[in-house]
Amino acid sequence: MAKQIAPYQAAVTINNEILSSACNIAFEAGRLSLSPAFRMDPETLYQEVKASFLLEGVTFTPSQARALKRGEDIQGLPEASALMRLYARMPRVNPYDIDFIDEFGAAIFPDGVPFRMSRRVESFPYPIPLHAKILPMLKGFYSFAKSGKERHPILLAALFYFEIMAIQPFSKYTKTLALYLMKAVLVSYAAEFANVPLISLFAQKAEELDEAYRRSVETADTAPFVLAALRLVERAILSAQRKGMRRKNEGTPLARKLVSKMEDGRFYSAVELLGILGLTSRLGLSKNYLHPALEAGLIEMANPLTPTDRNQRYRKVSHEN
Repeated sequence: MAKQIAPYQAAVTINNEILSSACNIAFEAGRLSLSPAFRMDPETLYQEVKASFLLEGVTFTPSQARALKRGEDIQGLPEASALMRLYARMPRVNPYDIDFIDEFGAAIFPDGVPFRMSRRVESFPYPIPLHAKILPMLKGFYSFAKSGKERHPILLAALFYFEIMAIQPFSKYTKTLALYLMKAVLVSYAAEFANVPLISLFAQKAEELDEAYRRSVETADTAPFVLAALRLVERAILSAQRKGMRRKNEGTPLARKLVSKMEDGRFYSAVELLGILGLTSRLGLSKNYLHPALEAGLIEMANPLTPTDRNQRYRKVSHEN
């Protein structure tokens, strides 16, 4: 029986299929940036954290889910709330800074980081490096990731997942770290990725990804896994676009009510909108009507470069084309 190859010994190669997928992702990411609907969505944030724990074999009870959405710590599972906070600040994280691994560990494991000592980790059947080699290998990969303009973030995102899993720095929650860094690299490339349900799709396609990882180990080449991961990124972007279009076309009930009161082609001041809606509070108008309608793409500003202009006016957007 042939000796099993360690994932960290796999070659990093790029083929035409990978390049094509990366180009598609870059194009679709550009399209996301043009939509006002792709801002940080608390529900997407929660679903990503939920999916990350699901991949670790951890599920939330209904009460835990409610507490997590409220930003409360979950008794017996404080790492869930810590991960929610880490995901919320992902757009401000530098995934290329190796010190973030220590920051991640301190947040998820407040009682002490379980750095891996053994050469075996439950549920990861491949050879992994000795404990003494963990830090040097991490430094080597980070040096590789930061050197050379040809190392595009879209490709590096998949490699971050592959290599963190191969090195296994923690004795638990290493996959959580790998998923976080993979998405953080994409978010650093295009902030709109923060609202793409990437981890959720990876959880749905866990077996597909595991098979791709196995092929990469068998062939000693990261290409099979990188291609599978990038294709899932493509699918996640398309899912986000469909969600954005639904939000754009539908909006909230109050946003739709606002639009129904507006005439085509006419700009309205806030005072005029208060009158036609029978409201008295400008704060309530802004929070419940204007902001949801703007996010859904149902209305537009006369002066979008200064959105807080006290003389700002709004008109209904035509979707005839």
